[in-house]
Amino acid sequence: MQRFAADPVLGDWHGLLAEIAAQWARRDELRARLAAHPDARFARGPLADHIRARDRYCCGPGCTRSARSADLDHTHEHSRGGKTVEANIGPGCRRHHRDKDRGWTLTQPEPGLFRWVSPLGRVYLTRGEPIRPDLPDLDPGPGPHPGEESDVQAERRLRRYDRKILDGPGADPLRPPPPRAGPAPHDEPPPF
Repeated sequence: MQRFAADPVLGDWHGLLAEIAAQWARRDELRARLAAHPDARFARGPLADHIRARDRYCCGPGCTRSARSADLDHTHEHSRGGKTVEANIGPGCRRHHRDKDRGWTLTQPEPGLFRWVSPLGRVYLTRGEPIRPDLPDLDPGPGPHPGEESDVQAERRLRRYDRKILDGPGADPLRPPPPRAGPAPHDEPPPF
């Protein structure tokens, strides 16, 4: 990261890149701070901020309530020996926090991935939305892509097979006029 911080092409981004590089160098120390109080009853400080940023929304199936207003819930209950660490905490709105007492089972196979099992045995996997969506692929630029034919090649290919289609008239042919409706005889039975 340091080599990018000194690149003159980056202009005013030097300070930001230097800060990111410094935080990246301290990542092990910062990660250790998340598990600083594994026996604490509530997630606070850096751990709480990390969980809210990681998950962004309630971890309940289909829920879109903000993690800011949700409880930071232990996946494995604190009263039953669950630790207050990243892999055992998730945001749960009031409704989904209580669902564990209504027969739902919640596990966290990996930090930020939640596995809900309903009382009927249905399984729901939830994961927080990414902070930024994946970047799109690079624009291919003008011209055909590798393996694709150009417009000229496509026209040549089509001309080989059906010249009439390409060289046909530019407009639809005239349609015959609709049949003239004459007076309907009233004394004949209907045709059905």
